[in-house]
Amino acid sequence: MEGDGDNSFAKPEDCSLNDETIVNSSASTNEEGNESMQCDVTPEKPIVGTPNIYQLVSPSFDDHFNELSSILTFHKPFEIEDRLIEFLESKPLRCDWNAVWRCENPEVDILVKVVKIHTRKFMTASIKIHDCFDFGDDSEKLRQQVHEYIQATNNKVLLLDLYPVCSDNDDGHLRELASAIEQFRFFYDYVWRVTDEEDNDECVYATRSLHPRLKLYYEMKMNATSVDAKKYTEVINEYQTVYRELLRRRLALVENDGSDSELSELDLIEITNLYECLVRLSQTLSVMETPALRMLFSCGGTKSATYPSCEARGARSDRSTVTHIVCDKLKAYMVQSLPSDTEIMHHKSLDAALQSSFDGDDVMLYPGTYSSWALSNMHQSISIKGVGETALVIIDTEDIPVEISSYKFVMENVMLTCDSSASSEPVLGVKRGTSELRRCMLQGGTVGILAHSPCSLIIKNCSIQGATKAGLLIKQGCSVELTDSTIVQCGSGQQLKGADQARTGGIMIEMNDTNNGDEKARISWKNNKMIENYDYDICLISDDATERVMTCQQFLNYPQLNVDLAQDNYLKEHKIGIVGSRL
Repeated sequence: MEGDGDNSFAKPEDCSLNDETIVNSSASTNEEGNESMQCDVTPEKPIVGTPNIYQLVSPSFDDHFNELSSILTFHKPFEIEDRLIEFLESKPLRCDWNAVWRCENPEVDILVKVVKIHTRKFMTASIKIHDCFDFGDDSEKLRQQVHEYIQATNNKVLLLDLYPVCSDNDDGHLRELASAIEQFRFFYDYVWRVTDEEDNDECVYATRSLHPRLKLYYEMKMNATSVDAKKYTEVINEYQTVYRELLRRRLALVENDGSDSELSELDLIEITNLYECLVRLSQTLSVMETPALRMLFSCGGTKSATYPSCEARGARSDRSTVTHIVCDKLKAYMVQSLPSDTEIMHHKSLDAALQSSFDGDDVMLYPGTYSSWALSNMHQSISIKGVGETALVIIDTEDIPVEISSYKFVMENVMLTCDSSASSEPVLGVKRGTSELRRCMLQGGTVGILAHSPCSLIIKNCSIQGATKAGLLIKQGCSVELTDSTIVQCGSGQQLKGADQARTGGIMIEMNDTNNGDEKARISWKNNKMIENYDYDICLISDDATERVMTCQQFLNYPQLNVDLAQDNYLKEHKIGIVGSRL
């Protein structure tokens, strides 16, 4: 069978496997995937009109493992899904019971009656929407969308998208079925991987796969605030979302007899991309499942923790390039402007796109907020371009700063933010190679951009705002070209650690006394504005210098600095100084 299972729209965090632990709760309890499975009866703010559903109390790791092991017994990976079907078929699969169906498109909870359960090929159920169900204010439009959705699958939905409604007349059979569904929901959410479908190994699945994956889930739950736990939550949630989408598309194809007339080229691209994305996410989770690898790549749990996602892979063997489109749903207009021979891949996260990138690839980011995780150790020579308004294409670097070591890297029309005032990391760091920023916005952080030696950095039509120490910190030996850009309100007057005369401001240039021109910082400057920065707009930092204000001409002629000044009407207006302490 093709992935007979699904991840629930609600993403429940925990589920006990004992029938007697099931309690009543509202269908809205797990909407955010929080620790709500210890539900006593109902949530504090249930959705109006939503009936109570069966839910489960969180078990211990040992109880959870023992219960799942008793279901999977000694079966091999390729036998697992058939084994789960057998287990489900051993339950009372009675019909005519009510359930809350978590519809994916549109996202809405709907009261339905289950007419029939189908266990072969896919674990699905034929449903009928209750006539009395109130779709709300925009009822006609919403009802039409829902009917179009289920019409494509002949009124069938994935069984694991259904939450049985509590019944006063339940003789225990519905409770037992609800328990089985929750078991499957957890299994496909947190244990099963799409790569398991093709695993022909003779090993026992419960020993090789169930134990480490379940252990990882409980470890991350116990350390929910750690960097590893945040990354695990991010990856597993994306995996669940993509896997559900893949299963629903497969179901629609099966119910349409796989007709070529119903399968467009765009459908083929999306299904292929969904599967490839799941494979990459499975590989990432596999690293996290191994404690030694997790410790190695997480650097002991520091804030700069990274995983081996964007190591230098070079170009593809056939020298081909791919355009990666990152958005929630791929739509036809997104590819119309591309040349007809463009090879494209669709991803729902920036991480997934970067994990599959090779030198020369382009990444198109549509509006949304994205994680900086896969950019924390970027080596690929690629371009990332935001589509639409810059302020709506956001990369959040609060937990993990962007660090570029690519031979050639381009980022355009993207906003990078760090809202944490406690962060000691730059929003973006360039360590080596040539990086170019065009029409980008950087906001917050200790330092907006940190240019290390021997990198080459090109900044055009960008703005840097609100960095607490420096908007741009230039290390000795690197080359920076700054054109038509603005640095605003950087520096906060905070003493820099270890510096008696520390200063903050717009641009800080660090250097030692040297007569070797190759080690000097090289700066090309054209039409840049420095506005409301705290101490200095431009500040040179030299070991033995005495703090003083400099004129524009003194700055241009400073012997330890190479400055190429193109036509500029603003430099003479800037406050420039030199201090004798280092950042």
